[in-house]
Amino acid sequence: MTLIRDDFKKEEIVRTGLLYTASGLVSAGISMVGSLYIIYHLTIYEYGVFRLVLSLIGLFQVFLFSGFNDVIKNDIALAVKAKDRAHAGQLYFEFFTAKFFLAFTVWAAFFIFVTYFLSGQYYDGLIRVLQVSSLFIFFRFLNDQLMILYGALGALSTVSRINPLFDAINVATLITILTVREPIIWYVILANVISQGVNISISIFVLRSDLLTLWREYALGWPHAILAIIRAYGKWSIFTNILSEALTNGRNYIIKFLISTEAVALFNVASSMYLYLALLFPVQKVLANFLPYKLSSGNVQKEYFALGVKYSTYIYLVMVAGGAVGGSLLVHLFLPKYTPSLPVFYVMLLSMLVLGVQYFCNTYLHVFRQQRAIFFRMLAKVISAVVLLFSLTPFFGLYALGIEHVATNIAMTVLMYWMLIRMYPDLTLTLRDFALHRSDIALFLSVIKKAVGWRTT
Repeated sequence: MTLIRDDFKKEEIVRTGLLYTASGLVSAGISMVGSLYIIYHLTIYEYGVFRLVLSLIGLFQVFLFSGFNDVIKNDIALAVKAKDRAHAGQLYFEFFTAKFFLAFTVWAAFFIFVTYFLSGQYYDGLIRVLQVSSLFIFFRFLNDQLMILYGALGALSTVSRINPLFDAINVATLITILTVREPIIWYVILANVISQGVNISISIFVLRSDLLTLWREYALGWPHAILAIIRAYGKWSIFTNILSEALTNGRNYIIKFLISTEAVALFNVASSMYLYLALLFPVQKVLANFLPYKLSSGNVQKEYFALGVKYSTYIYLVMVAGGAVGGSLLVHLFLPKYTPSLPVFYVMLLSMLVLGVQYFCNTYLHVFRQQRAIFFRMLAKVISAVVLLFSLTPFFGLYALGIEHVATNIAMTVLMYWMLIRMYPDLTLTLRDFALHRSDIALFLSVIKKAVGWRTT
């Protein structure tokens, strides 16, 4: 059964968004069990080492250029919308082939680096962990490719149904292996390798019909379509990805250098709670998959922008209050040794107040192919984060990690909004756009009722 579509109605977008949000709640709950299991059983130092292992892999994965994924997904979605399956198939498998060779090169470089450059500096057990962890590079490549196809086809309803299954497989595999063996980093990594392999196999099975459909349209040869995108606007996305991945994974090593390995663990617990909370309202994922079908440079849809920013801002405001209470209870009841991470989490929560504006601005810039603007925004983010970390940490210690997170997010939101309205003045927001009226609530509830199939008499 094919998942290919060429358009979506507004009610369908909302209904799928609600389903995806509900699925996100279930997935977040399941995956949180797995995270808590790891955090609870490992010491603070061991968990810090575990996060540093993942960050080292992430630094090599910078060269998979995953930031280019959104560009390709957007162009495939536009081709599907135009009913040009030949172009969609050519784009997808040109990218797949190029990324496969890139992934193999990155994997080989990582394996050689670990085996020949780190083996004399660290104990054999850690080297073995890193060697097995190298498989995550191939898993990242395969998962990225499958998620590109899900997203380009607007198949969020399918993703909503299988994501909880994937998380359940992850947690079940983790708990089974750690119970049968012992809770050490080696078995945590092994459990992740097994579960990711199973999940990717399931996704390939689900997408088999569409993969075959696009494969029939693919003509093996030099990747002209991909190179044309890179030359036109995609190169900026590649540069953006390098900066983003380097900051995300390098941050843990900066924290280790400035504070300690234990601080890496404390920061990641606070950061994980923040990310789990943000997943409860996955507005960015919904927007990224559906807006390419609705927007064009001549039709910027101010209504989508203004109402979306307003509703999401109020929802995030409620989530800040709920997250502060929920996070405190979670740590005090289950992870008391991580109590020092709570102040960092509380400060980080403040950045949620600008996520509504940030996500909509970012998605609009992607849809309108403003990769150059996105690159300079990411460059500013990296500079801001590094400067603030090195300047604030000597004075505020662990708390500086939360302060930097908030300051950087606010600065980047302001910068993105300024870039967007310079190019598309019709999207300018005023305080009046944030006013919540009864008519807004009635409209919002009406759309939800229609979306979920309710009927009023």
